[in-house]
Amino acid sequence: MMQSLTRRSQNVHMSETAMTTPSAMDAVLTITPLTEQPGLRLIGEIDLYTIDRAAAALTDAIRSDAPEIYLDLAEVDYCGIEGLRLFALTAQRLGRQGRELVLCSLSPHLAKILGLLGWDTIPGLLPVPRRPFATTPAPVRTNPARPFAVPAFPDRAPWPLTA
Repeated sequence: MMQSLTRRSQNVHMSETAMTTPSAMDAVLTITPLTEQPGLRLIGEIDLYTIDRAAAALTDAIRSDAPEIYLDLAEVDYCGIEGLRLFALTAQRLGRQGRELVLCSLSPHLAKILGLLGWDTIPGLLPVPRRPFATTPAPVRTNPARPFAVPAFPDRAPWPLTA
């Protein structure tokens, strides 16, 4: 009887561990360099389990002297706050150098989150939302130096961003 209870508790513990431990299928992110301009194409999910790989690849990409680093996010299925924070901190760093991080095909909900946090106004960050339908208006040109800039939320202070 006691042995049966011990086995049951071990099975419960093992199943709880299996539920909380990410598998290779849960953490899928493919990163490839862009061929036409300096930057990266990200495909899959940017989350707690893949953020280190994304950060390492982005660190390598910004080593070039290009004035703009492009991230193609068209095939990103999920991006957690850690991914947005990585983009914002990288853009902040590039902005101090007079350079920009261009987020191409940013999903509308991620563009909205960047706006709500005030991170879309960070010098060096250029979010270019994807346009789901032909009737969706193009991003508004708010600054001649940033031809595809998304309008900022002037009535909101940015959420604190610390490195």
